[in-house]
Amino acid sequence: MLRHRTFAALPLAFLAGIGACDAPVDDADATAPEPVDAVASPAVAIACETGLESEPPLTSCAPPANQQCQYVSCGGYPWPNARIPFRFEGNYSSLDKARIRRVTELWEQATSGALDFVECPANNCAGEARWLTINLQRNNGGTPTDAGNWDMGIDANQSPQTIAHELGHVIGLPHNFERHDRDRYVRLSKSYFCEEPETAGAPPRGLPFKCRAWPAASAGDQPSITGLFGPFDSTSVMGYPNSTDICELDHQEANHDGWVPAGSANEAPNNGPTAADGSAVLELYRSYAGWVPFHNLGKDMGADHPLEHVLAGSGASAVYMAGDPAVTSWGAPDLSFFVRGEDDKTNHVGRIYQKYKTYNGGAFQSWSDWVQHPLTGLPAGVMFNSDPAVTSWASGRTDLVARASNNNIYIRTYSGTWSNWSSIGAPAGGAASAPAIASWLNHLEVFVRGSDNRFYVRTFDQGVGWSASWSAINTGTFVGKPAAVSAAAGMVHVAGHGIDDRPWISVKSGGAWGGPQPLDGTLLYPGSAPAIASWGPDRFDVFVRGLDGRLWHNQWTSTTSWSGAVPLGGMLGSSPAAVATRNVQRLELAALTEDFFHNDPPGNQRHLGLWYKYWPDFTLTDHYYGINDPVHQVCQ
Repeated sequence: MLRHRTFAALPLAFLAGIGACDAPVDDADATAPEPVDAVASPAVAIACETGLESEPPLTSCAPPANQQCQYVSCGGYPWPNARIPFRFEGNYSSLDKARIRRVTELWEQATSGALDFVECPANNCAGEARWLTINLQRNNGGTPTDAGNWDMGIDANQSPQTIAHELGHVIGLPHNFERHDRDRYVRLSKSYFCEEPETAGAPPRGLPFKCRAWPAASAGDQPSITGLFGPFDSTSVMGYPNSTDICELDHQEANHDGWVPAGSANEAPNNGPTAADGSAVLELYRSYAGWVPFHNLGKDMGADHPLEHVLAGSGASAVYMAGDPAVTSWGAPDLSFFVRGEDDKTNHVGRIYQKYKTYNGGAFQSWSDWVQHPLTGLPAGVMFNSDPAVTSWASGRTDLVARASNNNIYIRTYSGTWSNWSSIGAPAGGAASAPAIASWLNHLEVFVRGSDNRFYVRTFDQGVGWSASWSAINTGTFVGKPAAVSAAAGMVHVAGHGIDDRPWISVKSGGAWGGPQPLDGTLLYPGSAPAIASWGPDRFDVFVRGLDGRLWHNQWTSTTSWSGAVPLGGMLGSSPAAVATRNVQRLELAALTEDFFHNDPPGNQRHLGLWYKYWPDFTLTDHYYGINDPVHQVCQ
């Protein structure tokens, strides 16, 4: 059984043919794999192991005598353009085929339409470059062939969950219980998975590969997700259908007798992949466009404890995050996140907290702990009840704004040291939303939604001060807070959640406002707001939390106009925040989400935490295992 595999510098076209980690041992009770020929390539180094023992893998590139290596990989990007042609082999019943076809549709739905399963006409895929064969003559499981095709076994009368599980491997996902962070959230049932000694008194043989966690994150990095991305989902189809025997959880497989092929009220709710499964696929496939998957920035409390998301205090007095985050940068590699805490849980108000990168000798060292911003400058008894917004017009300068519980907007500035909070008032009738802020050198523009649902602005010029009052920009009415960015002096883009649930963009250039212009592609999640970023007048990026709860991206360039909305994955629990670092043309994003999805017993409360991703990175390393790291990969 293959335990370890390294790749020399392989071309991406070769890696595109590699499949997932279940070949050929999978849900069947078999203890030995069906051997396949080793891949004959001088660029590939393959190591083999003799069964399920825990001895180190052999390092020879050639298989030992009388042993064959398995052509498998954990994760990957096996299907260009996420298009998967497929055919059937074997005498499947019409119900079996209907069940399999329906599960392919559920995978398409779970990935917001990004995946495209295409059944070959007349069951003949000869016109395709690569395809999937769903084979009745094999046990459950799959193997990629030398040509990059997949031969996947699905026994007759299998449940939709089992079909979804095997298709997940074909798509490129490994088992979720092989994640390196698994022990933070679940406990494996070793009586199910782990072998006993062959003879009484002998030492344990060790955990077979299905019990082993994936490699840990690289040194110097926070523990991060590998193989599967995003929150740990105990109900994922990439576990086994009956997770009780595996993870001591209660996720029983639905009875598929009388299963209805078409989506209807009679279809079991857990027939297919979960939302987190679909998000994992999106994060995997978008990584090939340079998007680093979301990282959980919680505090490490030990390998068998969930990451901690407390801003301050502990126990009953612990302060947790609320609302949407904000992000700013003086220029790469500097980066700071801001969130509002719920210090007063009764009145849902609190302080602003900040987390930032720390460095040692110019090299990234770690993320700071959360730093509390004092309330100095606010009236007695007043705290913040909105999301913060932040901007930087130059290195060493940060301006932070938020709405206080008296419905006025307050600002605090860093220029060597932090100033006290000072009020810049609000439009007549008060501020009806959190603020937004944009800047260019020596100039600030603060936006907020007024009580009439229009956006208002107040400006600041260094050496002059604030404009006399708030003024409406008359670019429509909105249902949420604004987002704003300046790409150049005198130019501002403002985005908002329109009354039709689409994002709308207004532009000021030369002192006059134009627009607003709607962006099509996806509707916004109720109560959410868009984020907008720019590193110059030739490029703008808009990010939203879509109706499916995922991150969506729409990009404008001076040569292509708007790209159209593209799903990036993520299981967002807030609106996104975004900033573009102009010195390296890099996008940084953040959102709040939970780090564990499970049907909790009553009273088991979880809290939102800060997750972070960025673009571009085409040199992903071991802790993004299974993405695009042709230099070194480890399959456990």
